Amino acid sequence: MSESSPRLELNEDLLLAGDIPQPKIPTAADKSSDLVDTVELFKTILDSKLGELKSELIQQQDSLKREIKEDVTLKFKGEGNRIQYTFNEELLETVNKLSKFIPSSNTQAYRLVLDLTDKLKGRNKKIRIADSSPAGWGTVKEYEPNAVASDSEDERKIRQAETRAIRTSKEKS
Repeated sequence: MSESSPRLELNEDLLLAGDIPQPKIPTAADKSSDLVDTVELFKTILDSKLGELKSELIQQQDSLKREIKEDVTLKFKGEGNRIQYTFNEELLETVNKLSKFIPSSNTQAYRLVLDLTDKLKGRNKKIRIADSSPAGWGTVKEYEPNAVASDSEDERKIRQAETRAIRTSKEKS
């Protein structure tokens, strides 16, 4: 060693005198408290990460749902029918999201949401009928009064309504 660096000497007598503080040995209560704190911290982190994952999954699911709907969307003859149908579908999606926020105890509000859902679905059905029929909305006008029949009779009813609408439009011409 060089003379510039000081030399430390160990004094064993001083070390053995007992003035050195001893490390604290944790008790069972300290260990239990630390374990509870660790578990709580882990739970908080896990809940946070699961919440983030859930929101990401919901966003991805909504995005995929929109993409699928755009791919599967019906081909409309009339641009106005397509615009109205798409708008109603967006409203229907929003109403469905809204229904999830209504508490189960509020049955009146839930009934209103269900009624709105039924009306939007019915309107979109009429838009599809009008767009696919040569008689257009005349078919829908003939179809509406007979809306009491069940779904199994719908196809037959639509054809009959279409025939009546075409006949009526020819008679007027």
